[in-house]
Amino acid sequence: MTLFDIDLQAVLKGIQFLLGIQLIVVAGILLAMKSTGPKKFLAMLCLIHGLWFFKHAFSGIWENNFLLFLLIGPGKPIFVGSILLFYFKTISGNLERKYIYRHLMVPASYYVMLILSGFLFRDQFSTDVSLKLSILYSGIVLLIFWYYFLITKKEIHQNVRKIIIPKAYKKTLYLFNSLYFFL
Repeated sequence: MTLFDIDLQAVLKGIQFLLGIQLIVVAGILLAMKSTGPKKFLAMLCLIHGLWFFKHAFSGIWENNFLLFLLIGPGKPIFVGSILLFYFKTISGNLERKYIYRHLMVPASYYVMLILSGFLFRDQFSTDVSLKLSILYSGIVLLIFWYYFLITKKEIHQNVRKIIIPKAYKKTLYLFNSLYFFL
């Protein structure tokens, strides 16, 4: 066996599996420490991205099991925008439960719609209907993405900027832009 005989797909799945484990362990540590404020939302971001890596590493396994479909199936990155908003909102001031519920309803509604159509009704749709649903879901994701991008950017510029020093503000913008670019 030579170096060129290595299956690149297996290597990629292994890397995704290891990244997923690392992110989930970090999330578990932060949650076990009963983190409050911004750390709690960073733990949720790590958990979502860790499960996203697991989704790719275990493709084919989770698709036919409803519990695994809920746990590591598609759609969880839709929550990243609202969680980032909550993270920056906790830095800038008081984050109220009503605000959290209001901003979780949009991605949660999409996620429930995705789960129901993706797992429960997937065999009932023709290829044409599935393509139209994929286009519709992509449009909804794009709208949600831009909605949270603009709201969070406004929060950073109006409130976070006043609280942190300019050097930290530049790092905050870098974090925000890189996370959205990654999405």
